[in-house]
Amino acid sequence: MSKTAKDVWGVPDAVMVQAESESKKFEVKHGMFAAIPLICKGEQCPYKAICTVNEANLDIMKGHRCPIEIGAIMARFEHWCNHFNINTSDDIIDDRDIVDATLIRDLVDNEIQVLRAENKMAISADFISRTITTVDNKGKAYYKDEVSPEAIFKLQLLDKRYKILQLLNSTRKDKSKEVKLELTPGQQAMSIFNKISNKLDGKELEV
Repeated sequence: MSKTAKDVWGVPDAVMVQAESESKKFEVKHGMFAAIPLICKGEQCPYKAICTVNEANLDIMKGHRCPIEIGAIMARFEHWCNHFNINTSDDIIDDRDIVDATLIRDLVDNEIQVLRAENKMAISADFISRTITTVDNKGKAYYKDEVSPEAIFKLQLLDKRYKILQLLNSTRKDKSKEVKLELTPGQQAMSIFNKISNKLDGKELEV
């Protein structure tokens, strides 16, 4: 007899009930992003200087997921799903699209992190930062200008972004191959016949 999830993790029934409830959140398309948006800290938010939430609503938002990032996630997810022809009309992603949807989830997560890095640069108004190199025996500090950690982080994220897009394009090619393999023998024969006919037609036109 196979062990249940409760047996594997050795947790009380109440915990498993909660776990099963949580698992259902991740079955829906936006549930994949549940952990990504920042939790609003109101006036203490590190992005407060560029926050576009109505100040009258800050007290309501505090302690909840950032509405700006939620909105960005929803918009970007729908955009990429439309681009790659993934049906999002239902809350649950079709099993055939789950690999692509997971890659898109990583892509949107990447875009949100890029947004955070850009916001940090916007707040500092520069992509160069001054760092202490040494301090002499009199306590005098010596500095040098370097590319800011936010700018470096953004470049790293963009590199990952391109790799994710390459993977997404690869899955499209794989799906295209699968469709070809699903042709019946009759359809395959007709496809070959059409190719031969087209070549013959081409030669006749050249004469």
